[in-house]
This record gives sequence, C-alpha cells and structure tokens, in this order.
Amino acid sequence: MPGRPAPGSGQAPDGGGRVHLRRTVGHDPPGTGNAAPTRRCLERPQTADRTPLGGRRHPMTLDELNHLPPEAAARIFRNCCAAEPWVAGMVAGRPYRDLTEILACSRALWPTLDESDWLQAFEAHPRIGDVDSLREKYASTKDLASAEQAGTRQADETVLRRLKEGNDRYFDTYGFIFIVCATGKSAADMLALLEQRLGTPREEEIRNAAREQIKITELRLEKQFMAPRSPITTHILDLGNGTPAAGVGVTLTGPDDTGAPSAVLAQGTTDTDGRIGQWFEGPLKPGRYRLCFQTGAWFAARGQDTFFPEVNLDFQVTDSQAHYHVPLLLNQWGYSTYRGS
Repeated sequence: MPGRPAPGSGQAPDGGGRVHLRRTVGHDPPGTGNAAPTRRCLERPQTADRTPLGGRRHPMTLDELNHLPPEAAARIFRNCCAAEPWVAGMVAGRPYRDLTEILACSRALWPTLDESDWLQAFEAHPRIGDVDSLREKYASTKDLASAEQAGTRQADETVLRRLKEGNDRYFDTYGFIFIVCATGKSAADMLALLEQRLGTPREEEIRNAAREQIKITELRLEKQFMAPRSPITTHILDLGNGTPAAGVGVTLTGPDDTGAPSAVLAQGTTDTDGRIGQWFEGPLKPGRYRLCFQTGAWFAARGQDTFFPEVNLDFQVTDSQAHYHVPLLLNQWGYSTYRGS
C-alpha cells in the first residue's frame, strides 16, 4: 500500500486511513537499545477484551475487516495483541489489501511501543496455575499439534513440576509472565528455554519477551485473517527488477467434460508479494489444468513492451489430495516455471 512504512521502520505513514500514533517515540526497538517509557496521549483500558477471535469458525475476510466500525475492528485486533497503541494503529491502518499488508503494518508499529505497552500485551496471557493445568496443556491429543502451546508427547511429571516452579520464579524475578512463542514446542523444550532465560538482566529479558510477543501476534493475525490455502497456488517473480510481480491477473481453468482445461475455476490478481494463495477451494480431480497470466497488460501498465501478451502454463494433476504450487519467473522477453512447494 503506498505510504505504508517498511517493516521495522518505526515510522507511522501519513495519509487517509493510515497509521497515526499520537506520541513521541523515545526508545529503540526491542533488542537494539534501552526502552524508556514515554507519555502518551492515548488512554488505555487495563484489561484486554478476551472475546474469542471474533467468535468465528472461519477466518474473517479483509473486506469484512475493512468495513467494520472502529470499535469492532479494535476488538478483533485486541484478541491478537492487547497493547492498546498497537490496536489503535492497526485499526487506523485500514484498508488492507492482503495479509502481507496487515503483517507489515504490525511490524512497523511494534518498535514504536514502550515497556508499558509490552507489559499490557503480556498481561493478556493467562498465568500458569498448577501442575494439573500443565498436564492438561501438554497431554497428547491430535488437536494439540496446531495449538499455540502444543506438546507432541505426554510430558514427564518431573518436567511439569519444574516448569511450574520455573514460571513462578520467573514471575517473582521479573514481574511479568514467561512469554515464548510455543508453537510446536514440548514441555521439555519450554523448560529448557525458561531455564536459559532465567537469570537474564530484566532490561534484556523484557526485550526477549517482546520479541516472542510479536511472533505470537503474527501467528494470531494469520489465523484470524488467512483463509485455507488453495490446492493450486502460484507466485510470480519479476526477474527484470528482482521483485515480486504484484497486480498480475491470473485465470485458473481445469478439465471440462472432454478433459480439456477449459472450465474456469478461479480468477485472481497477485498480491503485494506476487502470490495467489486463496482463490479456489477445490476439490481437485485428476486431469489437465492451466494457469493463464495476463502478462501483456501488466507490462503495458508499466510502460514496458513484452514478447508474450499472455503466458499459459498447462500442468497435470494426478493426485487430487496433493497441493500444486506453480511459480512463474518472468521478464519482458522470456519466462520459466517449475513445480514448487
């Protein structure tokens, strides 16, 4: 989106519908300097909205997000991170064209937060209660593989006891709970990380926790707004500039009654990362498929000639349960492709 800051720039963009943080930033980003609290104009509630992510079974569409009233949008973002200046910035950053822009805005806002903001985000996480709660958290179930704090095997009782004791000691030492992006980590992994970080000076440790918090936040944003991946996806790289090719029109066709790839299944436009990932739910059936890229129109919009007014890539689907990623490496006078992953 024009005018949006580069990730990590710490600068809020100007213009309609963009981020405005009404305070002076007086510290360095996490891990790069000292964090000194600053006075803000924005008043913040002391507790986070704990409503489940929108109360929805499916990810929210960006069109829905962009048209929500500010208060409703704030509730959605607050479930991803409870730091109110971050929430306000994310609401003001609308409209978003894709998940990439949402993540870029989040990464630009994060370095502008101070210690009090980080603590507010930490306080929204539940504190570990007792060994029984840990046992339940790390029990072996099929669902745990996709949870934020998931263990893939039954945790040893000794590990659970040490983890509970270590969390209590951590809180007593630093005044905030142990924050770690725990996706895919077992109780033993968590214990090792906890013991490694215990004893770190507080000034350094709060930055460690802030870095883990933004990882958690991004995972929650992805879960909130990313639709399930299509069985057929694509990605275009403009080799002439060495950048993703955003804004290229693409049509996906599949086998008709005769087996020819003429049945239109989906149409889309590549996002700011040059990708189309959510445009066709399937199901697939074995047969011949085609991706048609409107390369002529894309180059013409940039005042450039091209030898290929469009690029058609035919490929064979043999496994209806598989994922097929078909990238396009493009310049004005040629192209190449392959089956990606």
